[in-house]
Amino acid sequence: MLSIVFFVSGYYPVILGWCIYYLYLSCTLSSLPTTEEAGSEIFSNFTQHSYWPVFTQVLAVALSGICLLGGIKWIEKVNMVLVPLLLAIVIFTFAWSLTRQYAEVGITFLFTPSWSSLLDPSMWIAAAGQNAFDTNAGMAVLATYSTFMSRDSRIISYSFLIPIVNNLVSFFASITIFSTVFSTIIQTNPTATRSAIVRIMKTAGPGSTGLTFTWIPVLFSKVGVVGRVLCVLFFLCLVFAGVSSLLSLTQVHVLAMKEFNGESMNSNKL
Repeated sequence: MLSIVFFVSGYYPVILGWCIYYLYLSCTLSSLPTTEEAGSEIFSNFTQHSYWPVFTQVLAVALSGICLLGGIKWIEKVNMVLVPLLLAIVIFTFAWSLTRQYAEVGITFLFTPSWSSLLDPSMWIAAAGQNAFDTNAGMAVLATYSTFMSRDSRIISYSFLIPIVNNLVSFFASITIFSTVFSTIIQTNPTATRSAIVRIMKTAGPGSTGLTFTWIPVLFSKVGVVGRVLCVLFFLCLVFAGVSSLLSLTQVHVLAMKEFNGESMNSNKL
């Protein structure tokens, strides 16, 4: 289990570094990208033609290290503000995306099942893997958090609440992305087919990361001046949410080493 967490926490700072870069970019760009091509070019220049990924990854590791060494209570307080703010932004963009022209085409595609896919084992494996990753299943994160819980903690309530909220956010985000992508592409290329649009979504960044780093800035660019502010806040919230997630993975190793050395598990409380 520790080996799984080790490898996951190895690439997590990479994605967190991307979030840090896009936070910087949201503040400094003269204008947000308005098309998929422009968004993809920015992402490609960042990941393939610069030293920014190395710098931002080091920055992400340093930030998590500072949090662990200096005490992480402050980031808990920050996240109590920023995570609800991130949720509010998700809900706002979800509602706004529904007003976009051709949004219904993307929503219809999203909720039109391909029944033949249910017979494909790889689809079930991918879905189970995504859900397991979403909830940190099999990575000892929840077991680590449990060592800091008191007898008064509402374990049963949290067991229901966390998956429900997690899946609701994913539900809203999927509608937002499909509405925005289909709306933007159809408006710029009315002859684009559904399969061509889905192909663009699949190839927008490794592991579909382009859905966040290519299409989210495009989405906010359609909102005008308010969109720039929302874009900055979105990636700011994403950075702190990412840091807290990275800390939860790192804490697994910290507690394992403390237990190996015979130290108290609760001497470095979250």
